Amino acid sequence: FHAYLSNSVYTPADGEAPRWLNEGLAQIFETAVYEVGELRVGHADRDRLDAVYAAIGKGTLLPIADLLRADYKQFQVAHSTDRESSDQYYLASWALAFDLAFHRKLLGTKALDDYVHALKRGSDRLDAFRELVGEPLTDFEKEHIEYLKHLR
Repeated sequence: FHAYLSNSVYTPADGEAPRWLNEGLAQIFETAVYEVGELRVGHADRDRLDAVYAAIGKGTLLPIADLLRADYKQFQVAHSTDRESSDQYYLASWALAFDLAFHRKLLGTKALDDYVHALKRGSDRLDAFRELVGEPLTDFEKEHIEYLKHLR
């Protein structure tokens, strides 16, 4: 999926997808089901969903602002002590990508393209995301958490 995204959707010349989106979408597509000649995506992976519920319950789901500021280092596990932090970034990436893809239906839209292009131009990551979702980050995050709580 990573190769497809960077070679066919958001090439380096156009502006690469941010790491969180790249990793979040990769997790969504790794659980896709191929059935009767069709690739089906959009079902919430049970293990990830359970982990999201637990993180919300404990108040440990990574804040969106932290996720948006992340680069590749936060996803790497260079030492065994990095595993928990990396897992938090991956989980938050999956949750946010799932929301944007299936709840807000932003995949393949001009708005998502504009977001990626804004990042390439050097726009502030939080400002570019606010523009993408059309609301302040605090409002979006509350709605995002509510969406996740009711996701099945």
